[in-house]
Amino acid sequence: MMTSFIALEGIDGSGKTTQAALLYEFLSSNGVDSILTQEPGGTPLGLSISQFIKSNRGITALTESLLFNADRAEHVEKIIRPALINGSHVICDRFVGSTLAYQGYGRGLSLDKLVNLCDEACRGLYPIINILLDIPVHTLDSRRGAGNRDAIEASGATFLDRVRKGYLELAGRSPSHWAIVDGSQSITEVSIEIQRLVRPYIYG
Repeated sequence: MMTSFIALEGIDGSGKTTQAALLYEFLSSNGVDSILTQEPGGTPLGLSISQFIKSNRGITALTESLLFNADRAEHVEKIIRPALINGSHVICDRFVGSTLAYQGYGRGLSLDKLVNLCDEACRGLYPIINILLDIPVHTLDSRRGAGNRDAIEASGATFLDRVRKGYLELAGRSPSHWAIVDGSQSITEVSIEIQRLVRPYIYG
């Protein structure tokens, strides 16, 4: 049986973490062997990197991208690739798309250089589909309250808007590997749409 690697992407507060968990629950409840993982934080190294970046917000974009890809190299070889080989589908909360959107479009690093860096970390392993939960930045405040306000205050609405536009450009460049879901719908509506999108990759 072919296994699939599926990534959920989106700006902070888009609901992707909730939806990744719901997709995992949906597959598991239907007897589909799958794992749920995330970047950063899917490995002990990734968790340390995540904690370091959160407590050192002044680090450069280049440093961020190098740290995230160090985690990615570890994540791919120790978690994602073995799971796929062993017959499990993989659902990942953030992957390469986040690096390109945040450090590239958001923080201004060269996309070509980021792609090369990510290629080194991934060693040819990329999601078969990236599901982008798209939501306008200005709606985050009212949608989920304080948690989203924290995200906006930490990063800045202008920054998140650049990231969002970057995601949309990435999806537009590679429509066969990206699907855009309206993240402003209800949690249930978004979940149902994601289930519909992944069925061909899970059941053939």
